[in-house]
Amino acid sequence: MAKVDEFKIVFPNEGVSVRAARLPGINERIFDYWVSCLPIAPSVWSPAFIAGHVCYSHYLKMSKPFPWQITDIYETSDWNVYLNEAPQGICTLFNGQGYNGEIICKWGPEVTEPMCYPAFAKVVDEDLDKFYEVNKKIWEMSYSGDKREVPIVSFEL
Repeated sequence: MAKVDEFKIVFPNEGVSVRAARLPGINERIFDYWVSCLPIAPSVWSPAFIAGHVCYSHYLKMSKPFPWQITDIYETSDWNVYLNEAPQGICTLFNGQGYNGEIICKWGPEVTEPMCYPAFAKVVDEDLDKFYEVNKKIWEMSYSGDKREVPIVSFEL
């Protein structure tokens, strides 16, 4: 397989797809692991209300087990990013064990919590406005108790 430098974050209920790209020289082994597991089945995309402009998807079923111990991935990471200081569109990966994954992305400028995770990708600049708008819509829908379908996301090449 040729080297993959981007993947898609797809919001099927909203009809929106954005691209996230490899961070050259930063946690490329994490990026390569992530794309080797794609596609990942649709899952719930949840705003982190207490933290601000962060969304995440927990309990992703990865097709391959996480190849590192959780402490090792932090200790050997090229960039453990604090989401409150990170650029908009940054994507981080957290895997607790085995086939269980969690992606956390910063979609807007306002993040209050200094949550720290290994960064591995970033939404491409051309798609940042679209990423912001879809997540703002999901935030407002979720925060207001809107009765529409739960926000869904999938990840694919």
